[in-house]
Amino acid sequence: MLATMSDFPSTGTTRSPSALDLDQLNDAQRDAVTYPHGPLLVIAGPGSGKTRVITHRIAWLIEQGTPPWRILAVTFTNRAAREMRSRLESLIGDDDSNRVWLGTFHRICVRMLRSQGQEIGVPRNFVIFDSDDQMQVVRSALKDLQIDPKQYAPRALLSRISKAKSEGDALTDFSSSTGSYFDEIAARVWERYEASLRDAAALDFDDLLLKTLEMFEQDHIRRSYEERFDHVLVDEFQDTSTVQYQLARAWSGGSGNLTVVGDPDQSIYSWRSADIRNLNYFLRDHQDATEVQLNNNYRSTQQILDAANAVIDRAADRIKRRLVTDNRGGALPCLHEAYSESDEAEYISSHVERGMREGVLRPGDAAVLYRTNA
Repeated sequence: MLATMSDFPSTGTTRSPSALDLDQLNDAQRDAVTYPHGPLLVIAGPGSGKTRVITHRIAWLIEQGTPPWRILAVTFTNRAAREMRSRLESLIGDDDSNRVWLGTFHRICVRMLRSQGQEIGVPRNFVIFDSDDQMQVVRSALKDLQIDPKQYAPRALLSRISKAKSEGDALTDFSSSTGSYFDEIAARVWERYEASLRDAAALDFDDLLLKTLEMFEQDHIRRSYEERFDHVLVDEFQDTSTVQYQLARAWSGGSGNLTVVGDPDQSIYSWRSADIRNLNYFLRDHQDATEVQLNNNYRSTQQILDAANAVIDRAADRIKRRLVTDNRGGALPCLHEAYSESDEAEYISSHVERGMREGVLRPGDAAVLYRTNA
C-alpha cells in the first residue's frame, strides 16, 4: 500500500537541535528531506528544487547519525555529481562530503569492479572502451566478416548491441531469437566485438553495469554491500534502465532504505533503454513506499507552466499533478507555424530585431534553439 507523509509522525518535532537549516525548504521538500526510513519515491517536477532536496536529505541523514560512508548517492551525469558534491561540501564540509559514495552508475560500478571484479574474471586493471574504441572494433568485425559497412552502418549495429546489453540480453539469447536479418548481422558482429573486448582486457560502458550485477550474484559480495549501505539515493530515476534499477535494488537490499527521485514527465532517454516503467516497478516492489510530490516550480512563470500542463495532461497513464509557481508575470507562450525553414528563420530574426529596436530586448536576452546543427 502506498503511504503518504501523514501516515508518519512529524520528524520536525522529534529531531534534536540542528545546525542544518530546513526553514528555507517548503513543506513537501521538508517531508522528503526528513523522511526517516524505508522506500521513498519523490516525484520532482522541473525547477522544484530536486538537487536541493537530495543534498539536504544526505546532510540530514548524516546529522541524524548515519555515517557518510554508509550513504550511496547515484546521479545520471558526471556534471550532476560534481554539482551535488559541491552543494554537499557547503552543507556538511569537505571531510564528510568526500566520504559519501557519490557518482554516476558507471563510476560507482568501476569502483566496485576494481575492488572485487576479479572474483568473476574481470581483471583489476581492466581498461574502458569509449565510443571511438567501440566503433573501431565494430568496423574491424565487419571487415573480418566481409560485410559492407555502407549497407550495415557500424553506428547502427553498435547501437543495437548496446541496447540489447543494457536491457540485460545475453549474446546467446539474442543470437537465438533474432527477429530480422539486421539482428542476425548484429549478433555476428556482437560475437566478434566481445572477443575483442576479452583480448584487450576491456569493458564497455554497458559491461560496467552488467559485470557489477553479475558480481552481485555472488552471495558474499552481495551481502557485503547490503551491509555497507544504510541509505541509497538515485537521482533522475525516470531515466534509469532495467539493469540500473536492478543495481539500485541490489545496493539497497540490506536496509530497504531506497530513495528514488524523478519525474515521468521528463523521461527523454527511452532510445537509450531508459524505462519509465521503473517508477511503477518501484511501487510494485516496495508496497510500503511513501510518495512525496514536489510541485512548486521556482524557475518558470505560471504562463509557461499552464502551457506545459495543458500539453502533458494528455499523456496516457500519467501520475496526475499540476505544477504551480508564485511567479505570475511573464508573456504568454506563442506558437508560430512556419511554411518553410526560411520562413521560420525570417520570423525569428524579425521578432528579435523588433524587440531590440523597441528596447525590450538586448542581444543577450534572446536564445534561439534548433533541433539540429544543420
